[in-house]
Amino acid sequence: LNQTLSGAIQVSDASDAMSDYNSEGFFFRGQYDYAQRYFANISYRRDASSRFHPDHRWGNFYSFGGAWIVSKEKFMQGASKWLNVLKLKASFGQQGNDKIGDTAISTPTILSTATTSLVWCSPTRVTKTSLGKPTTT
Repeated sequence: LNQTLSGAIQVSDASDAMSDYNSEGFFFRGQYDYAQRYFANISYRRDASSRFHPDHRWGNFYSFGGAWIVSKEKFMQGASKWLNVLKLKASFGQQGNDKIGDTAISTPTILSTATTSLVWCSPTRVTKTSLGKPTTT
């Protein structure tokens, strides 16, 4: 074994696992275009995940936005020689995340002295009832 890499190589056994993970979702998206210059869009998602407690299983996520193609305005006609497209856009939205796993969470604890180290996992369970649906805005 290469002595330089011996501390970086980790051998693991192949294994398999089953999961009872289920998800369900519904999606709506609407777009509007006025005079090929002004644009609006909205979207709505309703998602469920089996990883959450039944009281917190469903989450609602939305987004909206708009755009204006400034270069199509009459006051921008003089800039058409050096400017192809100038568009201003803005949007806001939310998305969810259910990547919390299907099992209890364990925290590794390390005790170490000058000569020995001891590592073990103590079961510190985070119940699914205490977790809401995480969102990013």
